Amino acid sequence: MKLKHLILLSIICCSQSVFGQKANQQPKTSGNPVFPGWYADPEGVVFGDEYWIYPTYSAPYDEQTFMDAFSSKDLVNWTKHPKVLSKENISWFKRALWAPAVIHANDKYYIFFGANDIQSNNELGGIGVAVADNPAGPFKDALGKPLIDKFVNGAQPIDQFVYKDDDGQYYMYYGGWGHCNMVKLAPDLLSIVPFEDGTLYKEVTPEKYVEGPFMLKRNGKYYFMWSEGGWTGPDYCVAYAIADSPFGPFKREAKILQRDPNIGTGAGHHSVVKGPGEDEWYIIYHRHPLGETDGNARVTCVDRMYFDKDGKIKYPRISRSVDPVLDRMALERIWQMPQWKPATENGSSIPYEYVVSVRFITHYIPYEEFKVKEEYNLKAQQSTPVYGRTKNNQPDTFPRYPGGLEKLIADFRIYVEKMREQTNDSKWNDMPSRTTVGFIIEKDGSV
Repeated sequence: MKLKHLILLSIICCSQSVFGQKANQQPKTSGNPVFPGWYADPEGVVFGDEYWIYPTYSAPYDEQTFMDAFSSKDLVNWTKHPKVLSKENISWFKRALWAPAVIHANDKYYIFFGANDIQSNNELGGIGVAVADNPAGPFKDALGKPLIDKFVNGAQPIDQFVYKDDDGQYYMYYGGWGHCNMVKLAPDLLSIVPFEDGTLYKEVTPEKYVEGPFMLKRNGKYYFMWSEGGWTGPDYCVAYAIADSPFGPFKREAKILQRDPNIGTGAGHHSVVKGPGEDEWYIIYHRHPLGETDGNARVTCVDRMYFDKDGKIKYPRISRSVDPVLDRMALERIWQMPQWKPATENGSSIPYEYVVSVRFITHYIPYEEFKVKEEYNLKAQQSTPVYGRTKNNQPDTFPRYPGGLEKLIADFRIYVEKMREQTNDSKWNDMPSRTTVGFIIEKDGSV
């Protein structure tokens, strides 16, 4: 008969980012910001099995002459790709290289960018497009001139976002100075073409819009997002609307991202990427670190974004860390906890070598932590209790969880999602905290 080992499963909810490690290693965190340096207006995109972020280099306008990119397999470890787009590859560019939008189409990579910060139609500048054979560049200007170089409907030609609809049609949303236009792109993405009514530009400006448009589609609904407020100030934020069409109308729903006086200010100009999970989303944005007074002191951050049962976006509080792996409730860390006393069942000693603890991450932790214990204690009453003693030789009871480790993992994920749906936002925080619920789970062989 094989020797059975007992696993004490402690589910520890913690908002710090922890990823798969060996037993004797400290957990690794990504933290926010996700990479060092002053970077803003991050465009997040997934190419194959890699996440990419293309931000604006946050500096005085005359120093904004290039763009770096960053890639990651896990949203934790980032590789820098310097100067994927730079001044020498754009003949008409002078200064203020802003807010890239990047897509893969026609077996090429396209980067749309704002340049020169034009203040009138008498200046050279606007939205350009460059092309490369791989996402790390180098991207080279495709037209030798801006794609859009004039103010239309009051919209400064900056802050473009390119969206591909389900029918394969590409649209571009853009605009600063409180106005947002959309245009229809040609199949080669190098020109704009008329809409069915013959117009080239449609204004789709929602209430309180300032700049930074973004679009995603989920469950047949179009989620249009934008930034509000001044980008140098503490109250910069993100709001959204829901529509049945990419043309709107876009009626403002609510803010979904704003400052936290304990963490950072000016949280805005974002993008959203889809994770590998069924309904897994991450919001990528910039913010000002606490204590920074320079408007260009902006860093790139990532946080999990959730939807409620009605399809509304739940308010994603800005955090100190991002947790892509464990938000999916993947098993991530097991470490040995030696010196526990042998457990007994029905008066007989059950030998085991050690007790291990398994840590999970959820982005938010309920203040009312007792609810977690109540949920699992109810389940535990259906199982046979196993009695043991702690390392301090105090008696304790560790109920055996019916269904074993994998069932407990799956049930815990369901429970956390239910808590997110049913609990008021004020009942959650993203500060380090923990709730521990112990269960005995038998397993043959070594862990």
